[in-house]
Amino acid sequence: MNTNVKDLRQRVGFVMIAAAVLLASFVIMAPPVQATDQGDVIESTDLKPVVVKIVQGSCDYRNGGSETNVTFSFRHDGVNTSGKVEMTIDGPTGTIVMSEKTEIELPPGTYTWTAKSIDAAYELEGPDSGEFVVEGCAPEVEIVEVTVNVLPADCVWSDKQSLTGVTASISPDGGAIIVVDGTINLTFDGQTVNVGPGSHTWTVVVAEPYKVVGDAEGAFTTDACEPVVLSDVKTPETPVVTTPDVPVVNPPVVKTPETPSVASDTKVLGIQTTLPATGFDDGQTAVLALALILAGAGILLAFRKDDETALLSGAGGS
Repeated sequence: MNTNVKDLRQRVGFVMIAAAVLLASFVIMAPPVQATDQGDVIESTDLKPVVVKIVQGSCDYRNGGSETNVTFSFRHDGVNTSGKVEMTIDGPTGTIVMSEKTEIELPPGTYTWTAKSIDAAYELEGPDSGEFVVEGCAPEVEIVEVTVNVLPADCVWSDKQSLTGVTASISPDGGAIIVVDGTINLTFDGQTVNVGPGSHTWTVVVAEPYKVVGDAEGAFTTDACEPVVLSDVKTPETPVVTTPDVPVVNPPVVKTPETPSVASDTKVLGIQTTLPATGFDDGQTAVLALALILAGAGILLAFRKDDETALLSGAGGS
């Protein structure tokens, strides 16, 4: 009897020890629990990982500045979990807190961000903070197409060297700059520069809103030319100018009018003023003319004296 009771007690003890060991193994192997704000208890194996991703979209220039669309993605197994994570953004616009909204327009600048799970069923996987930079953009302008070309002329010998004129063709004028041989700038349509013989290159430089249509670079070759030898230059003949014959016109002979009569009964000795050719010079001719005038005056005076004597004689006889 005592032996049976003793055996029974031993068996009960073994069973209790085995039960205790089994219970302890369950306690040790059981997962931890987590309390939520609502008082729910969720096993840690049910937490869902959330990955934060930042994607920048296109930049638009409006209202006098540029803005870029930035998307904040919170995903678990590819599924959007908006409202489960809170994002805090600090930058030029100040502090922005967002959870439901996942898109925002941001101006250029450097931004920092932090994220945290606001749902006990989710946990962040990967970085929970970081930095990103938003680049700016320029306003859109209407593109103007421009065509260019380089037009070499013929070689000429100048300043003891061969030179070839190169003319720029730029349409519209001022839409581009043509750089010849990397150092010579042709800035307007029709501009010409002289280059020596040899191979030359040209490239085009444009700025907004211009865009080159066609070739933006090229090459050309100019030849040398020989100096001009003076013996090879023919002097044009001077034309002979024939002067028409001018008829010789003899000047008319000018005669001095005759001296009018002093009285009807007075005899006037006429003197011809045109003298025949005498062979005298001008001085001798003048003296001769003066002598003739004095002689004529003496003869005239003698006639008048004779007339007066005749009149007095007639008066005395009567």
